[in-house]
Amino acid sequence: MMTSEIPLRTDDFGKILGLAVHDSNLTGFTYAGESLELVLRGVKGDVSKIRCTSIHDANFAHLYHGAIVADIYVWRLAEVPQAWDVPDGAWYVLYKERLGIEGAQTQALALATTLPDHFLIQVECSYGGSIAAVCKGIELVRGAGSPHRS
Repeated sequence: MMTSEIPLRTDDFGKILGLAVHDSNLTGFTYAGESLELVLRGVKGDVSKIRCTSIHDANFAHLYHGAIVADIYVWRLAEVPQAWDVPDGAWYVLYKERLGIEGAQTQALALATTLPDHFLIQVECSYGGSIAAVCKGIELVRGAGSPHRS
């Protein structure tokens, strides 16, 4: 199968563009300390990969086998919306359980100041949990090999 790396683009809300991720199955998940790779199988059988490099922090909340992705959001840390009234927002997913709301806000501000060019990625699942990570790089690959079956 032909693969192609696609440029990271988002809409005004941070939702990634260029990969058909809505209702895809999370069929592969590899976390190796400083890197994270997600394999998604779309509703038409297409396979995509998302690679996060130089992970600074991550949280994999209540991740289930057979997770279904609703949307994926990406922001530069200096540009993450500070929507603290959204209970499933990216900063909440990453820090709320560990640090509480005040600690999450403090950590978010510190990271936005010290690592403004890093990314915050949030994988929002309609079924099966949520993923949030702060990383230095993100690669999007379309047509990434044969799909794993869930």
